[in-house]
Amino acid sequence: YGGAFSVAANGKLNVYDGSVYDNTATVTGNAVYTDGTLNFYSGAFIDSSNDVYLPSGKQINMMAKSIYATSVVTVTPQVYEEGVLILEGNYTAMNSNLCTVTPQEETVWHVNSGGRLTTDEIKYVLTASFFQSDEVPYTSIEEAMADIGDNPAIITLIDDIVLKETVIIK
Repeated sequence: YGGAFSVAANGKLNVYDGSVYDNTATVTGNAVYTDGTLNFYSGAFIDSSNDVYLPSGKQINMMAKSIYATSVVTVTPQVYEEGVLILEGNYTAMNSNLCTVTPQEETVWHVNSGGRLTTDEIKYVLTASFFQSDEVPYTSIEEAMADIGDNPAIITLIDDIVLKETVIIK
């Protein structure tokens, strides 16, 4: 298990900077198999030739906004079901578009801005900039407002959006 790292149930792996690539596991997780805690920071990068295997109930904690603009991790979940949590943490929405999911047979999976598995094509309709961050893409105003809360933000519409109720922007 885990070609580069195998994280035990009570273990923790913090990936701050650096790349993981060219690893092979005998069973699952060419880069990482985690039954413990896996924290990703801004410089974390796992080459697409490797993957992180997530047993049921495990996820990657996004601890900072990635410095990369392309995929930083390919995830192979034990359970492929709509709504399974893959990413969590304060920077999930900012990094969800940088997470690729290993296809399951002929089904293409994605991670939405809430960090959950979906088979729906991800279509970003707006971006928001808050906490002095770069623009974060969102698939709905509800997701953006949940992340923004009462914090100051700049919201930019980038595609058609239908609002079913008034959105209060403070």
